[in-house]
Amino acid sequence: MTLHIPFSELQQRGRKNPGLVNKIILLEHKPLPNCPHCGSGDTAELYAGSLNDRYTPYLASITSRLKLRPNDVWGKYWCYRCSCGFSEVQS
Repeated sequence: MTLHIPFSELQQRGRKNPGLVNKIILLEHKPLPNCPHCGSGDTAELYAGSLNDRYTPYLASITSRLKLRPNDVWGKYWCYRCSCGFSEVQS
């Protein structure tokens, strides 16, 4: 798992937010494509949130598999190695 917090803290937060641990586990095991630019597998889903959505930014603060989309980046996925967004895997 690629968590930003210790698993023990995630379990503690899960007691206050039922379903949180399961959501994180699903995000951690969801297959993501490699970056078409550099080939890195260190990628995440990009999420463009709204001011009314508090849950997704909370998830993004826990796991690196979900990244909030900066205003100047477009695409469905994010590559941590080359710091760029991409939409689909190019063959």
